Amino acid sequence: MMFKRMAKIATVAAAALVAVTVGSGSAHAGSSWGPIKFGNGLCLDVPGSHFTDGAQLQFWGCNGTQAQQWWIWQEDSTHFEIQAAWSDDPQKRVMCVNNWEGGDTTGNHMALYPCSAGSANDTYFNWVFKGNGLQVQPKVASINCINSWGGLVQGAQARLYPCADVQEEDVLSLPL
Repeated sequence: MMFKRMAKIATVAAAALVAVTVGSGSAHAGSSWGPIKFGNGLCLDVPGSHFTDGAQLQFWGCNGTQAQQWWIWQEDSTHFEIQAAWSDDPQKRVMCVNNWEGGDTTGNHMALYPCSAGSANDTYFNWVFKGNGLQVQPKVASINCINSWGGLVQGAQARLYPCADVQEEDVLSLPL
């Protein structure tokens, strides 16, 4: 069962998904959006559904709200952006998950930033496999992955922590 689930996630991760216009933000033509669910049963979430520059991301109980709707936008054969399906940006720019402080530093925050304004090094991610898990790693990182910083609790910040096959980092499902 685990192998089938991982094969499905890997197939989705490798596929070039295309985004569409949803909500008030601008976007692209194409596929579907949905939550990014982690091994702890929590989803990547925009606190208060405030899709603005610098909004620091958190983990929250999966609830189907717009705060948890994401596109996986394939940039090249190995890298992708995680784009918010909604935006409060006055210029109608698509917002992306951004490695806010840049680089491969443990503790860096994951925050929203306009996809078109960010450095590819900070808005591009790739998949890594540690043990049986699938983790999300910034393009510039070789050690750290997105983690539910502070444990398996609602409101834990999305930050970088050394990649491992742990519930705080294992992705269980993606937008299809």
